[in-house]
Amino acid sequence: MLEYGQSSTLGLRLSIRSSTETTFQLNGATKSAQFVQSGTHTPPNTYQEYNFPLTEIPIWVSVNTPQTSNPASRVYATISLTINGDVIYKMTAGYIDNIKSITWPVANIEPYGFSNAIAGQSGGSTPAAGAETYGSLTGDSYMKLFAASFQLTTSATVANRTVTVKLHHNDSPIAYQTSTVVQTASTTRTYVCTPAHVGQILSYSTFIFLPLPLPIAFNAGIYIDTITANLQAGDQYTAVTEVMESFGDAH
Repeated sequence: MLEYGQSSTLGLRLSIRSSTETTFQLNGATKSAQFVQSGTHTPPNTYQEYNFPLTEIPIWVSVNTPQTSNPASRVYATISLTINGDVIYKMTAGYIDNIKSITWPVANIEPYGFSNAIAGQSGGSTPAAGAETYGSLTGDSYMKLFAASFQLTTSATVANRTVTVKLHHNDSPIAYQTSTVVQTASTTRTYVCTPAHVGQILSYSTFIFLPLPLPIAFNAGIYIDTITANLQAGDQYTAVTEVMESFGDAH
């Protein structure tokens, strides 16, 4: 096993980026003994470095988040070998959680960004009666929106409601789509925003399909709003549910 000069200081540097508070555990071994180091990473969502002194070059190292973690927090870690505070070797890098660690000497350097996506659904809040609904994809991630849906239940007040969906990124409009199918009093309709040719509005039973230019990827801040002609005080929207994919942190 390699030794190093007495005048040099050997160590490990753990760099972590996460949008939420994260507990980490660094495990490893030298030829003499095993070691365990732990700590807590506190946002903001920037790299923070944690340095751990060593007396010998390690045989293996591993890091994960031992607590039950939220995969959407996107914890990205890098382990490097240092001498006198300078990085001389990047050992391993990748995304970690409570079931996935990164290790060395296994060569599993994973690039930071779009390579590690999580599919899921994001639901907003139910608006008050007589109010429009909206859905948003926010946070510290790049996101790709595939589809969205919501329901409108109309009151007994006689009127033809016409629903328009607005897709925008932080108030910068991307697309509008207006239903050519009106919704009458005392009915419930499910509106589904899916990829399709612009203008291809379809309806089937209680479903109305509104095409949008999907999928679409943006840094967080994608919104879907409704604009409803003849919306009545007793009309009730549900929250918007989005089907999306979340990638690495947006910073």
